[in-house]
Amino acid sequence: IKDLDELNVLRKCIRLEEQQDGRTKVFVTYPQRKDPNIIFSAQNSNYRVARASSIRLRQTLLKRNLLDQFHQMMQKTLDDNHCEEISFSPEDTPANFISLNYQEKDSTSQALRPVSNSSLPNRSGESLNSNSLSRPPWLGSGLKCLISFREKAIGFHSDISKFYRSVFTDERTNNLRRYFWFSDPHNEQTLKCYRFIRGNYGDTSISILTELIVREIISEACETHEVATACKHQRIVDDFCSSLDTVETAEK
Repeated sequence: IKDLDELNVLRKCIRLEEQQDGRTKVFVTYPQRKDPNIIFSAQNSNYRVARASSIRLRQTLLKRNLLDQFHQMMQKTLDDNHCEEISFSPEDTPANFISLNYQEKDSTSQALRPVSNSSLPNRSGESLNSNSLSRPPWLGSGLKCLISFREKAIGFHSDISKFYRSVFTDERTNNLRRYFWFSDPHNEQTLKCYRFIRGNYGDTSISILTELIVREIISEACETHEVATACKHQRIVDDFCSSLDTVETAEK
């Protein structure tokens, strides 16, 4: 019953906004367990820790000759309108900061990718992830996807590009995902404050919210029964795996 109650709370955190060009944007709010005005008050702020973490990260990347590549990817996030630069005051409430880091990849074209930590605690010991609802777990079935892929004549696999980043987040949620980075990574004096304005990998609420969006909203807007079925039953996160009877059906 608790899971059902939380699921209904999460449904209320999804909002559709029609655009003048005919498109529809999906906005979400990360539901908070405790009052964010208290948990993420100015006196509990973790901005000093987050700022120091970004300064150390810059030094590490510089020593490893990875600074320019990391900054290019951070700049792309800004250019793609997934984050924005904001003014900063230690008195902002509610406000929370996350930390940045990187993961190295076994790739010649892309040696690393930026990652963020939404579990960075503030002075009260809470973090965005610890105070956000994330239940119930609702991932697709790998076995069902495998069976669906082998069931009919024409198998297919696809994914949703930038899955979490396709979802917009509201003002309060944005202010709980602030971070520090440099506008010029080779100038220590250019440290700026930014915030994410889209869903982000590592945010504990985004997984279940995107599941609800795809299963209950996107599937209802699909033009074919096959795509609607794939959204609901033949998908794991952003990966679709199924099969169709004919090539003609696949082309639709």
